[in-house]
Amino acid sequence: MQDQLTKIRKVKEKHESQWMAISQVQAVGIGILKNGETGILISVDQFDANLASRFPLEIEGVFLEVVESGTFRVL
Repeated sequence: MQDQLTKIRKVKEKHESQWMAISQVQAVGIGILKNGETGILISVDQFDANLASRFPLEIEGVFLEVVESGTFRVL
């Protein structure tokens, strides 16, 4: 499992700035996906199928999932 987490962290690190450059993306993290796998979660302010289609379901052997989180605001 540790090897898989290391791989996920590297993939996240490699692509995170590209994903965060998309205005609707609020955060990029690592977590348990709906399919039960550990992977990368892309949090977006409002789920949109067109936006979600900009992200692959899998990249470099790591699953991705787009989830609606709402807009993050600093208090």
